[in-house]
Amino acid sequence: MPHFLLYLFPLMFDIIVGLTLFAGRHAFGEAGRGTDTVGAVWLIYGTSYMLSSLLMTRLVMAHRARALMLTACAAAALLMGGLALARHTALILVLIGCVPFTASLFFNAFQSFMLGVDQGAAKPHVRMIAHYTLSWSTGFALGPALTVAVKGYGGWPGVYAATACLTALLGIAVY
Repeated sequence: MPHFLLYLFPLMFDIIVGLTLFAGRHAFGEAGRGTDTVGAVWLIYGTSYMLSSLLMTRLVMAHRARALMLTACAAAALLMGGLALARHTALILVLIGCVPFTASLFFNAFQSFMLGVDQGAAKPHVRMIAHYTLSWSTGFALGPALTVAVKGYGGWPGVYAATACLTALLGIAVY
């Protein structure tokens, strides 16, 4: 059971991703931005995630997985803080375009980390992959739900500020 608790890490990080994507699109929609701007959130996120995944093949090493996860949390917390303060469309899109680099760094490092946790507990790989998939899928689904709950207390900037706090908590847990 203790190894299963480690899967809370990707769950939490995907809550952050889900919050970011949901809040970004809906904040632009509520502000009256056109469908091109609203749709750009997903386009920019997806394109950046593809590029960052290619970069991670050179960056992520199993022996520094925990440090890379902490780096991803710190960078994501800073980005969320920036999103909480940003008011200009172009800046918001740039910041959202940086989030996938932190997500890809975190998820790739986490997978390297899990492979090294305990070979006996991490096998069979099918179970490990199933737990990982369940974890991030749950987080991705909870992100928008939590966005709706948090928005009432501070609007879209409050959602990003709460996400920055969640990211900091995740960093503490990883540490």
